[in-house]
Order: sequence, then C-alpha cells, then structure tokens
Amino acid sequence: MLKKNRFLFSQNKGTDSKVWSGLWRSSLVLQTFAHHFNYIQGRADVPTLEVELAGPRAALALSCAAVCRMLTLVSNGDVSFEAAKLGNVWTAVIPKGTRYEFNDTIWGSTMRRFLEPIKELSEEQFTLVVEEAHRFVKTTVVPTSAPDLVGDDSKYDDLFTFR
Repeated sequence: MLKKNRFLFSQNKGTDSKVWSGLWRSSLVLQTFAHHFNYIQGRADVPTLEVELAGPRAALALSCAAVCRMLTLVSNGDVSFEAAKLGNVWTAVIPKGTRYEFNDTIWGSTMRRFLEPIKELSEEQFTLVVEEAHRFVKTTVVPTSAPDLVGDDSKYDDLFTFR
C-alpha cells in the first residue's frame, strides 16, 4: 500500500501505477478526510486565512499524511489493535516516544509533499474529492435557534449604532 503511494488511489489493482486511477479518492483517505467535515459541521463560518496551510486542501493533505503514518506504523509492526468491549470497535495502540508521534517535525514534510499537487487540482477536480468524502460524513441536524430563546429582539435593533 505504501509503495508508489498506492493507498492514495481508489483503483489500484496490479503493479503498474500508470493504470491506477482515482487519485486522492481511496476509501482510507476519504474516510479520514470526512473526519475534518464532521468536526467543522455546524461551526460558525470564519474567513479563510490567506496562508498555505489553511482550508480544506490542507485538510486533505493532512488526511493523506495521517493514513500514510498509520500504514507505516502497521507495516513496521509498531502498532497493535485492541477490541473494545462494545461491538466492532478497535482502538489503535501506538507506543510512546518521539519517533511515533504525529507532528510537524516528523510528518510535516510528508504532508507538504501531498499538499503541492493537491493545490494544483482544479476546483472541479477538488470538488469531486470533497463530494466523495461527504459519503462518509455523519449527518447531523444543527438547530438554527433554540425555541425558548426566540422572542422580540427589537430593543437591540440599534445596539451597534454609533452616535
């Protein structure tokens, strides 16, 4: 899976990487990317910072680096899994220590290597990745207002009027 970044492709049968397709759309990457959308769902909109490492493209690159990290830990035998007492839930057990941490020092360059081609995706291509990731997003209903708080706010109409 790690060789030639095979884990990034949704269609990666065989050993010839020239016939692989669906870059950035493997189920591992999409499910990890969906966690970003689950986290920000219902949050207030904040204008995007004009920096390289902000926004959904950076979140996709970080998702790719996180999947790469986990596959690296598994392939090196540095992770084990424990079953939870309730059903089909497994918890990854990763040893303590700097070498196993997911941080900028160790994984930052990997994340930025993924980010460079992701930044070059057209809006149409990136939208396709986002739409596919949304298949894994948990849908929640965010109330627009609490029923007991709805009332007459007219006394606050000129609250921000400067005189």
